[in-house]
Amino acid sequence: MTSLPDLTAAALSGTPDALPPHAIASAALAALPPDASRATTLLGVAGAVAVARSALLPTRPTTGSAPDRAPVDEAPTLSPAAALRARTLLGVHNHAMLPEWLAHARAAGRVLPPELVPAAIDLATATSRRDVRHGLVAVLGARGRWFAALDATTRHLVADVPHQPDGTLDLDALAASPAWTDGTIATRGRWFEMLRAADPDAARELLARDWDSLGAALLARCTELLADGATLADETLAERAAAHASKPVVEAAHHVLGRLPGAARNRATATSVSDVVTVTRGRLLAKDRLTINQTATPEHLASAVAATPLASWTASGLAPAALVQLAVEAGEPAVPVLDGWRAATFREGSTDWADALLVADGGVPHAWLLALASPTVRTTTWDRLTRAALADGMNIWPLRTLLEDRTVVVPTEACERILALVVPAAAEIGPRRLREIVGPLALRVEATPAVRDLLTAAAAQIDATDDLRPDLDAVLHAGAATVQDRLTLAEELT
Repeated sequence: MTSLPDLTAAALSGTPDALPPHAIASAALAALPPDASRATTLLGVAGAVAVARSALLPTRPTTGSAPDRAPVDEAPTLSPAAALRARTLLGVHNHAMLPEWLAHARAAGRVLPPELVPAAIDLATATSRRDVRHGLVAVLGARGRWFAALDATTRHLVADVPHQPDGTLDLDALAASPAWTDGTIATRGRWFEMLRAADPDAARELLARDWDSLGAALLARCTELLADGATLADETLAERAAAHASKPVVEAAHHVLGRLPGAARNRATATSVSDVVTVTRGRLLAKDRLTINQTATPEHLASAVAATPLASWTASGLAPAALVQLAVEAGEPAVPVLDGWRAATFREGSTDWADALLVADGGVPHAWLLALASPTVRTTTWDRLTRAALADGMNIWPLRTLLEDRTVVVPTEACERILALVVPAAAEIGPRRLREIVGPLALRVEATPAVRDLLTAAAAQIDATDDLRPDLDAVLHAGAATVQDRLTLAEELT
C-alpha cells in the first residue's frame, strides 16, 4: 500500500484503522499528534506520499536491496518558459496542444525537469492515446524512466532491452521483466507496445518465445501491435496468429498481413485477383472496361484487390485516375474494388493513387488519404468539403469532423481557400458554427506568421450587423491567437 492509488482507494472505501509499515508513512505518522483521527492520519500520509513522489522518491515498500541511485540526465532540461508551459499542458485534461508540444520537445532533445515527472507519468499511465503516451515517455529523461520503473503501477511505461556481454539480446532476462510477467492484460500490452517501439526485433522474439503461455486477449493485443512498422520478418509470427483458434487473434493477424504485400498469403490472394476483377483495354472506338465477377463476395473482392500491388493495375497502361474512374462508372458492384485500392494505397503510400481516389470520392475522405495527396488535390478537396458544408443548409459537421482529426494537417493554401468561402457567409453561419470551423482549423493548419495574419485579416472582412460582428470578430481573433500560441510554443523549445 502507501501509493497514491492505494490511498485514494482507502479514502473512497473508508479510512482504515492502520496503514502498513513504510518509511514514508512512518515519518508522516511520527509528525502527527498521537490522538490524530483516522481521517487526519490518512490525509497526513497522503500529503507525505505526494511530496515524496514530487521528489522522485519511491512511494511503495521495496523488497530486497534498495533501488539503484537515480541516474544523472545528460539531456538538457526545458527552459523556464517551456517548463511553465509544460506544467500548464500537463495540468489540463486532454489539452489540444500537448501532442504538438511533445513533438517539438522530442525533436529538440529536451527532457522534463524532475518536478514535472510525476505528472507526466500519471498522464502517460492514464491516457488512451498512444502518441501522447510515447511522447511523454520520450521526454521523461533517464531519471524519469528510473522513477517509473520503481513502481508496479507505472513500470509498464519503460521497456529497456537487456543484452549479453557480446551485445546480443538477452531474451531470458527480457522475458523475466516484471512488467511482462505480472500485471493486467492492459499493462502488459502497453509494455509490449513500448518494447515494439524501442526494439521491434526483440518484441517479435519475445512474443514468439512466450506464445504458448499467453492468453488469447494478450495475444490479440500483441499481434495487433506487430502492424506498426511491420516487415516480412513478422510474417511467420503473423501466420501463426492467423491459425489461432481465437477470432480476435486471427483478425489482428490479418491486419498485420495486410501491411505486407510480399507475404506469401497476399501473393496467393493477388494471383487470384484476375478471377474476380479484370481491366480490358478498348480497341479502336471501344471503351476501356472494368469487369467484376458477380459470384465473388464483397469481402473476397476487397481483400484480393487490397493484396495486389498497385503496379499490377497500372501495368495495363491506364493511369490510377483512369482506373478509379472505371470503378466509379461501374457503380455499386465496384465499391469493394475502391475499398481495396484505398487499403493498398495506404500500405504503399502512393500519392498518384491518393489523388485519383480523392478526386473521384464525393464524400468525406479518410484523413490518411488526404495526407498522402498532392498539395493541389488536398486544397481542392478542402474547397469541395467547405462548399458542400455551406450549400447543405450550413451542415458543417462533415467538415468539422475532418478538421478535428488529429492526424490532419491543413496546408496554408487550403486554409486560405476555406476562409475565402466561410468569411463572406459568417453572418449566416453564426458565431457558434464559425467557432466549430475556425477553432479546429487553427490547430490543424500549418503554424506560420502568414496564417496568423490571414486569420487576423479575415476578421476585418466580415460583413455583419453591429450586434453580431463583435462575436464573429472574436472567433477569428481567437483563431489567430491559437496560431500565435503554437508559434511561441515551438520558439520556447529552440
